[in-house]
Amino acid sequence: MASSAGASASAAAGSGSNQPPPTPSTSAAPNAQSSQNLNNIVIEYLSKKGYVKTEATLRAEMASVDSEGRPIRPKEDKYAQYDKAYSRLRSWIENSLDLYKPELRRIAFPVFVHMFLSLMRTGVPAEGRKFFDAYNQEFQTKHSHDLRGLSTITTSQHVEENPTAKLYVENKYNVTLTATSHGLLMGYLTEHGGAAGDAIISILNTNVQLYKVDRQPSFGFSGDDDMMGDNEGIPGHIHKDGPSQKDLPGVKLGLMPMDKDLIADVEFELSAEDNREKERREAELGAGSSGPGFLETFQQHIKREESEDTPMRDDIPLPPYKQTDIDAEIKSVKDYRDRFRLTNISMQAKTQTGTEGPAMTGALPSVLTYTFHNTNDNMHRVAFSEDTTLCATSHAESYVQIWSLKGEKLYSANPMENENVGTTRRYLGHAGACYGISFTPDAKWLLSTSEDRTIRLWSLQTHTALVAYKGHDSPVWDVAWGPFGHYFASASWDRTARIWSTEQIGPLRILAGHLESVNRVAWHPNSAYVFTGSTDKTLRMWDMQQGASVRLFNGHTSPIRCLEVSPNGQYLASGADDGTISIWDIKMGRRIKTMRGHARIPVWSVTWSMEGQVLVSGAADNTIRVWSVGEDKGNNASNNSGTVGAEMVINGIGGLPGDATTKVDSATAGAAGLGGVLGAKGRKDKKEVIATNDHLAVYHTKKTPIYTVKFTKKNLVLAAGAYLP
Repeated sequence: MASSAGASASAAAGSGSNQPPPTPSTSAAPNAQSSQNLNNIVIEYLSKKGYVKTEATLRAEMASVDSEGRPIRPKEDKYAQYDKAYSRLRSWIENSLDLYKPELRRIAFPVFVHMFLSLMRTGVPAEGRKFFDAYNQEFQTKHSHDLRGLSTITTSQHVEENPTAKLYVENKYNVTLTATSHGLLMGYLTEHGGAAGDAIISILNTNVQLYKVDRQPSFGFSGDDDMMGDNEGIPGHIHKDGPSQKDLPGVKLGLMPMDKDLIADVEFELSAEDNREKERREAELGAGSSGPGFLETFQQHIKREESEDTPMRDDIPLPPYKQTDIDAEIKSVKDYRDRFRLTNISMQAKTQTGTEGPAMTGALPSVLTYTFHNTNDNMHRVAFSEDTTLCATSHAESYVQIWSLKGEKLYSANPMENENVGTTRRYLGHAGACYGISFTPDAKWLLSTSEDRTIRLWSLQTHTALVAYKGHDSPVWDVAWGPFGHYFASASWDRTARIWSTEQIGPLRILAGHLESVNRVAWHPNSAYVFTGSTDKTLRMWDMQQGASVRLFNGHTSPIRCLEVSPNGQYLASGADDGTISIWDIKMGRRIKTMRGHARIPVWSVTWSMEGQVLVSGAADNTIRVWSVGEDKGNNASNNSGTVGAEMVINGIGGLPGDATTKVDSATAGAAGLGGVLGAKGRKDKKEVIATNDHLAVYHTKKTPIYTVKFTKKNLVLAAGAYLP
């Protein structure tokens, strides 16, 4: 045992001799003293010697440093710092000249958001909520959608999970300022330094993209603070050159040229039609026809030929034309001749005092409204066929219903399906609530979308389901046929839109780029481009061939609920949850103007007149409104804030004649014959609405939110909604 113990001791000693010597940091030398111990020794010495003042000075210095000699910083009160910085910024903005206020106010919102998120991250949610509650009201009009998302944040973990918070953390917020306003802001930040000023500078450097443009600020109309400025907000991506339009991809917005053989066949048929018309007139009146004939009308107004601004027919493969295409072109000529002109009636405007105002030209469209009763608020969409013979409705009970607008029975081409035939048919097949519906231009097929993530194709001749298209990962909100009926596009909650062909079961293109749900989809009249509107408050234009985004339209402050391209393919109209309608120049990718008049609730449908000079909208405020979207007359054409007004050119029934803007509240509405602005349930909207001067007329319904409006080929308007008792 002794021998064994000795061997163990020897091994231990040998092992220790092979280890490196201890470092000074790990040495346990008794004479190594920390700075704190040295200070205590010095203080004891000074106390023994009676150096009272020196001892007090040393004790004060020791109180301001930690055990390792580093200075102790006082605990930071972040709430007080942010509250002081933000309130000072607001006060400075509100005391600025009125000329610069609208631009400088755009800075406040991103600063407010990131201060709130920073306070929530500190782990003291009470301070973050206190800051949010103190200042969020000033942004409710312009940013209510984002504020609703941020209001659900109650812990630091929510900052990492909340979709709205992630959107602001992961993207920079764009703000465009004129050179003068930019200089004022830089001067303010330089003058107000310190901890409070540094907090704002840090946010602007990290989370805001400031763009300086070389132009003069200008006064806007009352209420323009409710609108987003040029490129303001988070567009989904940052252009390397900021708001400059010089790098935008080229687009061809001309209408698709007609097939040359189709042109020849149509002209042959129209020539024969002219001869028959001439013979009929000579037999009845003893004279030839007066005015342009069918052929001349076609050649001057309908025929589409190739030009520099038109896409090539080979770029978008289409099936060979058929006799139905010839018949459709002939019908379009006849519709053009019978069309009601909305710009050929002159009248004198009346001001609100009853005196004669400036001369105005134009006429109001006639509106035919269909009201659906006993829907129990379960009807989602309404669509009309191009020939105005059929109407379709989609329902939460997983079915689509077809209605005959002419009161004719809807017989099936299959005799076995013609028992107990009525003027309406119900299509069953979806496994979830139905949403989007769309007729082909020739009214032979119908598409429907559903919560079950499928798109179904229905035959309107046999009234049966033909195909179920699958590809989306989430509910499909909307679907739209292309202008030639061969392709169609869909929009889904999975944040994508997809382009399909009736010949293939899968999508041809997946259009990905929106940050949130894609709500609506629309086609350009030349079939080369698709437009989408999203909950992320942006619209995008997609090249059908490449599947790439070629335009981003940013400026709405609420989710997009409807959109439509003008008949000439140059302009885009969009409506949003906040009751505003924007008109966009497609080629430049910029908003031309924003129109107000609806209550601050969703605009569900917009439609262009055939000439593209008048727009009609329907909304959840139980009204149909008519707008002038013709050439701007200079009321605020120099306004660079992103909204441009137009001269009011029609003094219609229920219109708002007078100065550039009119408040649509209970008092003004009574004077103008409007009867107030009503919400979806018939209650007066609590917030007053500023009606822009391009608002021409309003048609009220009796507790019927308007789901859809549609101009016919003859410039009449069809509208529909569900009565809510």
